Amino acid sequence: MDDTILIRQMLTDDVPYVARFHHAAWMDAYRDLLPKEEVEKITLRHFQNSWKQILDDDERTNLIAIEKAMPVGYASYRPRKKQGRWELIGVYVDPSSMNKGCGSALFGAVVAAIKEKEANKLIVWVMKKNQRAINFYEKQGMHPSGKIRKSKQEGMTFEEVQYELLLD
Repeated sequence: MDDTILIRQMLTDDVPYVARFHHAAWMDAYRDLLPKEEVEKITLRHFQNSWKQILDDDERTNLIAIEKAMPVGYASYRPRKKQGRWELIGVYVDPSSMNKGCGSALFGAVVAAIKEKEANKLIVWVMKKNQRAINFYEKQGMHPSGKIRKSKQEGMTFEEVQYELLLD
């Protein structure tokens, strides 16, 4: 059995698969962290529509992880206004493929890509209560920067902490 994970640029044809596992992963991650009635309002159709718009964003790079010929994870990132700084928008993995190295492979591909562009810092904003994501980013070598912000998404307000990875 081949457990190789292939990382490549996301294509338009990937959107139905990505929307499906992104929805499942998002529900799994936030079900116990946000109000249940608000989380349940976020439908698969919402993710399908969002991904069509995301792929049109020229500043954003979207990588996808393929395992056994199926998309099972993605990572999105973009440059920040300050030279050499990049933002990881997110890493999501299908719940059935978690803890198999997919997220780490995606994270590593992001770091390798931005290093080629002379990056010196990668940041990510993480919901303060999302311990699973915090553990993942710390495992990748990221550390809290000390910055905290209030965010609002889909009508829900929550606190996020910034994690950073210094690359030089």
